[in-house]
Amino acid sequence: MTRRRWNIPVSLAIGFALLLLPMAGTADDRVGIMIAHKGLRFIAVQPPANARFDITTLPAETALAKIIAAFDRLYARSPLSAIRIDRLNKSGRVEIRYDPTFPKSRFASLMIAGFFPAFEPDRKTKKYLAIVGRYGAKWPQRELAAVLAHELIGHGMQYFRGDTRRLRIIDLECEAYLYEENAYQKLGFDKHSREMIKFRKTLERKWCLPFRDYLKKYTPGKVALWERLNPDVVGLLEAFLGYLDHLQSTGVTAKARRAREAGKLRPASRQP
Repeated sequence: MTRRRWNIPVSLAIGFALLLLPMAGTADDRVGIMIAHKGLRFIAVQPPANARFDITTLPAETALAKIIAAFDRLYARSPLSAIRIDRLNKSGRVEIRYDPTFPKSRFASLMIAGFFPAFEPDRKTKKYLAIVGRYGAKWPQRELAAVLAHELIGHGMQYFRGDTRRLRIIDLECEAYLYEENAYQKLGFDKHSREMIKFRKTLERKWCLPFRDYLKKYTPGKVALWERLNPDVVGLLEAFLGYLDHLQSTGVTAKARRAREAGKLRPASRQP
């Protein structure tokens, strides 16, 4: 993966969601700070002794404070995000973790955060775990809030529904990007900026292209939900559930599940 400058578009800086990787349990014995806030658990883990990094890392207290501030901004500005977070919280444990060892490779600096589906020790309660790494902790607050919308809420809702391991990567990412689009709207990003124009093109022409084609063919009246400066994300997410039913009925979902179980389906880097 190519290293990029810090001022790259946010949509390229989040890195792919780690939906298919097993949750690393080794961080639990490195917990340094734990804060309960709005029903969530915010944790900062300490790096291993003598750990060396490719950038200067923030102190755990500073990093965690920045992450909580970004979360609060998203929760306050985006009613959709707040509703979804509350839903996840009622169905399991929502945890946002700062881990300076994430990502493992210094060549993976695109990866600002990732989502890891897991279970609590009882093996029954779902854990919605988002990890913000050493790069993400230095991300501007507003941009980090949009990252959390994508990773925690977008991919978290897929885990809530049981879709994490049965959908194609392109469909998993389309839905998560829609939550990210909602965050950009509610957080007041300039939709005429170069970064937002590039994000919109990536959203429509890459990750959500199959979904858009489905709308054009089967529900053309809903195509208008896209055709505005700020797409109707709530309406699109509702239509997306119908799209998932279509994928199920046409065998696309079953094929994707078989490919993943056979180890033939891998996450793809978000490249322009």
